[in-house]
Amino acid sequence: MSLRNLLYIFFISIGILLISILPAKSQSLILQGTVNDFKTGNPVPFVHITINQGTLGTLSDIDGRFKLVVDVPIQKIVFSCVGYNAFVYEVKTPEDLKPLSQKLTIQLFENNTKLNEVTINAGENPAHRIIRAAVKNKRKHQISQLKSYAYRTYQKFYLNIDGSQSSTDSIVGRSVDSTELSVQTHLETHHLFLSESITDYQHKSPWLDQKNVVAQRVSGLKNPSFLALAAGIEPFDFYKDYIEILEKPYLNPISAGSTERYFFNIEDTVFVRPDTIFVISFVPYPDKNFLGLQGYLSIHSKGYALQSIQISSLDPNEMVSIKAEQKYDWIDGRQWFPTQTHATFTFNGLKIMDKPTVGVFRSYAQDIQIAPELRSRDFDLASVLIQPDAHQKSDAFWQAQRLESLDIQDLNTYQYLDSLGEKNRIDLFMSASTALSLSRLPIKWLDLDLGQLLRINRYEGLRLGAGFYTNPEFDERLSLGAYLAYGFRDNRFKFGTSASYQIWDKWNLQAGLQYQDDVFEPGTLQFWEEKSLLSGSSLRYFVTERMDKTQRGEIYLQGQPYRFLQLRAGLNAFHSRPGYEYAFLDTEKDLLYANFNFSEFSLKARFVFKENYAKIGKRKLLIDAQKPALYFNFIRGMQILGGDFEYQKYEAKFSHRFRLRGLGETNLTLLGGLLTNGNVPYPILFNGRGMGRNVPVATPEYFQTMDIYEFASDRFVNFFWTHNFGQLLYKSHHPVFQPELVIAHSMGWGALASSALSHPGIEFSGFEKGYFESAVLINNIVKFKYVDLAYLGIGAGVYFRYGAYQKDRFTDNAFFRITSNFSF
Repeated sequence: MSLRNLLYIFFISIGILLISILPAKSQSLILQGTVNDFKTGNPVPFVHITINQGTLGTLSDIDGRFKLVVDVPIQKIVFSCVGYNAFVYEVKTPEDLKPLSQKLTIQLFENNTKLNEVTINAGENPAHRIIRAAVKNKRKHQISQLKSYAYRTYQKFYLNIDGSQSSTDSIVGRSVDSTELSVQTHLETHHLFLSESITDYQHKSPWLDQKNVVAQRVSGLKNPSFLALAAGIEPFDFYKDYIEILEKPYLNPISAGSTERYFFNIEDTVFVRPDTIFVISFVPYPDKNFLGLQGYLSIHSKGYALQSIQISSLDPNEMVSIKAEQKYDWIDGRQWFPTQTHATFTFNGLKIMDKPTVGVFRSYAQDIQIAPELRSRDFDLASVLIQPDAHQKSDAFWQAQRLESLDIQDLNTYQYLDSLGEKNRIDLFMSASTALSLSRLPIKWLDLDLGQLLRINRYEGLRLGAGFYTNPEFDERLSLGAYLAYGFRDNRFKFGTSASYQIWDKWNLQAGLQYQDDVFEPGTLQFWEEKSLLSGSSLRYFVTERMDKTQRGEIYLQGQPYRFLQLRAGLNAFHSRPGYEYAFLDTEKDLLYANFNFSEFSLKARFVFKENYAKIGKRKLLIDAQKPALYFNFIRGMQILGGDFEYQKYEAKFSHRFRLRGLGETNLTLLGGLLTNGNVPYPILFNGRGMGRNVPVATPEYFQTMDIYEFASDRFVNFFWTHNFGQLLYKSHHPVFQPELVIAHSMGWGALASSALSHPGIEFSGFEKGYFESAVLINNIVKFKYVDLAYLGIGAGVYFRYGAYQKDRFTDNAFFRITSNFSF
């Protein structure tokens, strides 16, 4: 719908019956109805309806509905919307009021002006004053800055093929078989997928948020608890500097410096006394390289706040095209609040009969409370709660929550897919999908640990195994588990057992014990992190050559006393025997150790700011952990329970990812460790975190040019930093060649108090003079389609080692690396 320099015309279709004739000067009139596009029949959102010369006014919602109580004599009514012609309806006689007493169907004609025509005139752009005022005031309009708020939201999502072309049009002029015709006919009366949800939101400053999914209904599923996570989608925040959509950071037109990157134009000025609404179009300047949007803003003079916004993506090569609309209302005379959101995702690569698949998301906020009294203790540790009976709500409950009843296409979808889901046991499939996200596959009351099935490293070679753990079907508080594995290179079985019990739900307080007879890499850091199969630690495991054969027993107590803080205290004893040529010489006691006995008390802390978990029954599922994270370990080695060594270890890690406006995205990690007694065996020291040349893929949080066991230390500090400029420096319009410049720098310092004489059998040293490496990388040199839903980008670059530990030959300091990433 584009479009500038609007001329307006109006067409009204009235209802069949007239209830009464309302005198213009003696009685109020309820003016209500819907506004549709004349050609497509689709609702037209954000139509300004004004009475007389702006005496009264309202705005149609995202479904084109409007309602206005008029208590003044009507002289004329104006329906206006950017991209459409408008009409001035004049009331000259009492007969002209008769049609207005019924629910109206307004049909507007689209005009033909192009939004992306950028015309720059001399002098100050009058739209810039309004945009700067909106930027200046945006903080007070962000609902996240409120002391507290609460609301209930009804959300609906459905999936279908693009309806912009009728089914009949798509098959005219070409031969079709009976199957295609049958599918076309089916999709005219059914969606591919349909879901609804009711969620209660609560927010308490500064960062306590709770989403309570009270009802969820998904076509084809009886118990859609996993998909209820999607019901927790919050409306887009159009006051942040970047608008995050499908993990893409689009620069917000309402942000500092946006007038240098976007062209703004005042399309309309609507007066609703005593206020003014400015309708402004925006589109990126053609010579600016940034990820931008195009669309319209309606900015209200009351605080220069957004009253509505419409956006759409620009790149014709995008796998997923986006259109979104959001409406704000003035609540309780104190706060602008997003009340309605509508988003359309067009999956251009996923086509059915040459037509792209379209996902439509709608969200409606109800029962909005500004600054209610909320107590911190009433917020659960998990940010998303899914009620056990969420999928069992009655039809009467759903009917009361919807703004309008389901149409025939919705009802057909539920009826058809529910029967299909029962026949094909889709619920069982979705339960398995939930478990897969947790790396566990349920088999009745047991879960199969998928992480134990297959591993590969250079010490064990191919490692095959199986692990089983009881799930809440067995017992809601007690968990038992065991695993068994075999390495085909070291020809050795490994096994482990564990048990834990949930003592107190409020803090997720658990007590547990475990025993392992397994192999572990020496000198590694064991932070309490959420691991993934593609993490840097997993790639390091792949190239591991040294392992200690270890029998370890541990008892522990862990809990979550605060939303973002987890604590774990443990006592363990273990016997370790190096699986490589090594012995430790205690120079103080003049003793040579070939095997080592350790007893340790450990305290681990994990603080991830705004980390989001969902609680599905007794299971917890991580939703988002991309915020600042801090990890800390304290380990005390003791000469009790057979332990041979005394020491204290302090280990810490800080990681963060953030965007710099106009510069791109930065990732940084800071690691450090301190061992108070350096006269200990090699397994207790800190390895240098080198990757060597064996892995061609760039690995985060490791030195790419350092040999895997080149250095070790008893105290160290490492710093890893990467910055992705994205397409800020060069914007390609080629569908495959989408280069992004990335620069990286890593440096570290590590000292070793013990001499080489204490560690016969292996060679290593500290790096007291500082270790340095830097890189230039190009991401997305080629960008492939991945199952027509996403992109796989492949890039490359070179890391270079320099400083005190650089090698003699230039080629020995330069390391080639491949980069990869997924995107929509």
